[in-house]
Amino acid sequence: MESSPAQNSIPSTTFRVGDWLADPSRDVLVRNGESVKIEPKSMEVLVRLALKAGAVVPQAELEAEVWRGLIVTSQSVYQAVAQLRRVLGDSPRAPLYIE
Repeated sequence: MESSPAQNSIPSTTFRVGDWLADPSRDVLVRNGESVKIEPKSMEVLVRLALKAGAVVPQAELEAEVWRGLIVTSQSVYQAVAQLRRVLGDSPRAPLYIE
């Protein structure tokens, strides 16, 4: 089963996440002149969540879109979200960015 190129491509344009600037083409988050490199899969998760801001994105959907063609466990999604929360300074108990 082939997926369309648009579905697999990560936007190269930057976008805002609160006071952070996300640069998917470099897998970097920038705030106040500080750049933080993140894992490519974590950036893909962030992009998918940003594209559907305000909506619930099922874990299975993230697994299928970010790790397409690979067999992964839910731990892959948890690790990506944990890295994003750590870098963004977000908390699962009082989330600002990722609920």
